[in-house]
Parts: sequence; C-alpha cells; structure tokens
Amino acid sequence: MKLNKSLNPNIYYCFGNKDDSLFCLKRGKGNILLAGQVIPASRLVMADQTHSADIKVIEESDLGSGFLADKAPVPLVDGFVTNKTNVFIAIKSADCTPILAYAKNKNVVGGCHSGREGTKNGIVKELIRKMKDEYSLSMNDIVVMIGPAISGSNYQVSEEIYCDFVDSTRIEQDYRYIDMQKVIVRDVKEMGIKQEQIIINRDCTYANSNYFSYRRDKTKNRQLAIIGIENGKIFE
Repeated sequence: MKLNKSLNPNIYYCFGNKDDSLFCLKRGKGNILLAGQVIPASRLVMADQTHSADIKVIEESDLGSGFLADKAPVPLVDGFVTNKTNVFIAIKSADCTPILAYAKNKNVVGGCHSGREGTKNGIVKELIRKMKDEYSLSMNDIVVMIGPAISGSNYQVSEEIYCDFVDSTRIEQDYRYIDMQKVIVRDVKEMGIKQEQIIINRDCTYANSNYFSYRRDKTKNRQLAIIGIENGKIFE
C-alpha cells in the first residue's frame, strides 16, 4: 500500500482496496509505504469502530493500537484527529464509508468510520468540529475526502431502518435504499466546507469486486484508509 501526497506537502493518504487488507498487514504479509519507507506498526492507530459518533485526539499512549500484539484498538471511538508527526490514522471498512480530512496550510489530519449509525448521527460533523476546535483551523483550510463505500442503489434495508434513517437525516432517499455519501456530503457542506474542498470516491464496494464488501460476501476482511503527517525518517 503506497500513500499519496496531498495538497499539503507533509500529509500523505490512501484509500485501499482488497490489495491493502488489514488481515495481511497485521500478519506481516503487507506493508504501508511512504516515499520508499515502511511505516512501522508502532506509528499506526486504529479505533475499535463501534458505530459511534465519537472522535478522539490521539495521545502518545494510543500509538500502535490495533496493530501491535499487546495493544487493542482504541475503544469506544470511530475516528481520530492529530497534529503529531509520523503518526498515521487507519480506518477499516467493508461497505461503511471511510472519511479522511486534512488542513491545507497546517499539519493537521483526521479520519473516521461512517457506517449507517455514524452517518445518521453526523460523525463527519464531529470530525470537522474537532479539527477546527482543537487546532484553530479555518473551514476554508479543511479538505474532506470521502472514500469508497456501498452505493445507495445497492444498500437496501428494512422499512423500519429506512424510515428511521430518513427521519433522522432529513434527506430524501429512494424507498428502502440508503445513500450514505449523499448525507455525508450534505453534512460537510453544512459545516461550511465548500464543494471544491470535498473529494469523493464513487466506487461501490458492493458492485466492485476489487473491494471487500460485508453485504456481498459476509467477509471479515477489511480494506484500510490511511492518513498521516510525515516529518523526515519514520523511526520504529
């Protein structure tokens, strides 16, 4: 998995697919590469992802969570923000929406897992709010990247779930189908982020076999989205 440079020259990110499996990475059969360097597990952070709307500021004690053998994923949260260098946020998904964000002119990054409940409860708003408040960012400086997820045309739910989602989000949807990206984009704009600061990957994880899809295969595998701030050599 190779990370790509963002508009901020110190920030790198990637939305992965089946080739970037969490299963392979945790068993040492895959690497995350940044400018030819391998990012060690001790510099990665992953949340337990409990379908909450909670975002945590990364602390030194969180490093390695979800990747080192003796460190479980950070509990009770679904996303992170940080301005720490050589720290990389990992978001796992297999139909839910991975969201990455960064500041163009400051070294600040964030990422969250937006499943149906997180989307319904506005987790992307909390991500943006946390970045803004913790690091005194302007909305004009924040770029939000919405990753591949199950599309609305392939996400059919029960009438009860559909009605609850539509009532909660106040966005019309095709009957018994849920388009999470539609809600996420609306929420990002409501926070004051302009259209040109929103990047959307429209790949459908259900329709595209290059991605893991829980709904299609009931798989336990997850692809990864990664974002972090690089500052020189990444040490173990």
